[in-house]
Amino acid sequence: MTGYGVDDYLHRAADSSNWPGGLKYDPDNSGNPLSSLGVHEHWNDPVSKQYSGNLGRTGGIELVSVPDTLVKTLKTVKN
Repeated sequence: MTGYGVDDYLHRAADSSNWPGGLKYDPDNSGNPLSSLGVHEHWNDPVSKQYSGNLGRTGGIELVSVPDTLVKTLKTVKN
C-alpha cells in the first residue's frame, strides 16, 4: 500500500508541531511534555538503504545490517 498520507501518523508523532492544537503528551506526569515520540526518516533509495546516520549526520537513524556489507555507511566507505 502506497500513497499520500500512508505514513502521516509517523510524521505527526515525530514532531509535536504536527500534533493537533492543544495536545500535550506527558506520560510520566512530570510537567515536561514530550516534543517528539521518535524519529521518522525515509532512506535515500531502495538499493543503498541509507538513512542520515549512514550518511554521517547526527541525530537520525542509522541502519545496521547483518552482514554489514548490505548497507554502506561512511564507516564502511572510508575503509
